Amino acid sequence: MTGLQIIKLANRHVDDDIEYLDGVYWINECLVELGEDAKLFDTATIEVTDTTAWYDIPTNMIRVIEFEDSNGEVSYVDYVIRNGKIKISATGTYSIYYSKLSTEIEIVDEDDETEIETALSAEIDCHKLLHKCVALFLASRFKDMDNSDEIVIQDAQRLMKEFEYKKAKALRQINELDNYNNLAIRVI
Repeated sequence: MTGLQIIKLANRHVDDDIEYLDGVYWINECLVELGEDAKLFDTATIEVTDTTAWYDIPTNMIRVIEFEDSNGEVSYVDYVIRNGKIKISATGTYSIYYSKLSTEIEIVDEDDETEIETALSAEIDCHKLLHKCVALFLASRFKDMDNSDEIVIQDAQRLMKEFEYKKAKALRQINELDNYNNLAIRVI
């Protein structure tokens, strides 16, 4: 779903329309909160020529999942990550498969409605099964803005609990699919 579609879905849970700029802020807040749960992955290549040297890693890396050597074989190497750099105990060229942070929606001019709408027209950067959860997060944040009425506060809390519940359900589905795809099938 695009940011615009998510805001439209979130509006179904609230009494007023969510401003697009608020939607950008809250979508980005949700993406950061999802972190590794956004289920996004990437690969980086590092050529290690000196086992005492520290090499740069991508700034969006959350956690290393797996190393592959230059032959594409899974390689188990000792490594340390510190301050955006990695030190690997064996020389060679490695592809690092890692979970990554979501790319946030970027806005240069917050007063430019066209720029905001254009930025929101792209699909948000998290697993598709989590898109509807993001809409619940937005609705909760919108309700949370009006914290003068006890009923509205309770509704914001209800929406946040629903976000957490739907997120957990989506993550179970994603993990079940991952586990299913990794099963070895034996033919008798």
